[in-house]
Amino acid sequence: MLAYHQGMVEPSPGTLAFYCVLDGDVAGSVAILEDGPRRPLVVSSLWGRVTYLEYPRRPVEDALALRDAGALHFLHPEFAPFWCPVCEAVYCGAHWVTWDLEDEGFHDQTRGVCPRGH
Repeated sequence: MLAYHQGMVEPSPGTLAFYCVLDGDVAGSVAILEDGPRRPLVVSSLWGRVTYLEYPRRPVEDALALRDAGALHFLHPEFAPFWCPVCEAVYCGAHWVTWDLEDEGFHDQTRGVCPRGH
């Protein structure tokens, strides 16, 4: 059984789940949806669900085939926001310290620090 933290959604078929190195909970999941020629990438993590429509499909497919959160993160940090590039590890929402940044009173982005302070 997969455990999900705040904001997580159940993965659909073909979704690749990434697990926290500290407790084995699902830290996030990534999938390419079959939506005609656009095929958006959907990322589910403690920061919510994010869809990207414009990114070269092949590098994302290669990273998913390798089950490599680091490769996804280096393509775009929000493709694997649950991966710390310094630790080279995946952490779930129970272990990240997060805060929201606002711009003129509106939510702009969410930032986080891994359990080791990176």
